[in-house]
Amino acid sequence: MSTQNTVCRDNEEQKEPRGLIAIPEITSMISGNPKELIEQFRLHVTVVVDDSSSIQDCRNTADIIAWHNDTLASLSALPHADAIYWRTRFLTAHSLRGKHVSVREAPRLHEGNYHPIHDTPLYDSACKKLISVAKQQSRNEYLSQKDRYMTLFLSDGADTASRTYSADDSARLAEKMLKTEKHIISGMGVHDGSTDFSQVFQSMGIPPQWIYTINRSREGFQRGSEVTSGSVGSASFGSESFSSMSQGGFTSAPDSSDSSVH
Repeated sequence: MSTQNTVCRDNEEQKEPRGLIAIPEITSMISGNPKELIEQFRLHVTVVVDDSSSIQDCRNTADIIAWHNDTLASLSALPHADAIYWRTRFLTAHSLRGKHVSVREAPRLHEGNYHPIHDTPLYDSACKKLISVAKQQSRNEYLSQKDRYMTLFLSDGADTASRTYSADDSARLAEKMLKTEKHIISGMGVHDGSTDFSQVFQSMGIPPQWIYTINRSREGFQRGSEVTSGSVGSASFGSESFSSMSQGGFTSAPDSSDSSVH
């Protein structure tokens, strides 16, 4: 268990000059004859959790841990859970494990591995994480044409600490990834009474149907978990379901009609 909960520093996150985002070439198939092609559909989910000090200051730590772990529990119970691969990362340069694992094996959050004591480099983190996911797609194309990718950013506020990238950089990167029709990029905000998360996430290139604001209460986080697991679960049925969900957004997930969805 201790191995699963190890917090690792990501070695692929090297700073690059602002505006010079090197997006991997995403081709239909790398030439060559792989020994074994992966025929089944796989959904690679990357969840980026805010670990800024305001999470702790506003006493949201326990609720975010519960949101994360309840989502994993719901997805692990699905009949097709074997199609879902999960990776939890943080806005700062740390993650739980260094790669995607089966959702049933994904490490849970707890007070020993989740330390919200940092700033909010939202734009820097978004670009670094999206570049990492794009590189993953480029590598996986060699073995499978059926892999799809879902990236979710959870934040309790706007950017306060980015030094390398801007919202426009994130938007340009997201646009290129979404054009491949193999990515869903989404954002969840934790209501703080002032931040317009629709504006923040749309400025980063996240489609409006994939933006959701969680009410800052136990019930609000529970609802947020239901929306997250419903969306991931629906997108993981196969390529057609993924395409349908990518257009519909959070509101197209089962039982996700809620006034908190923007």
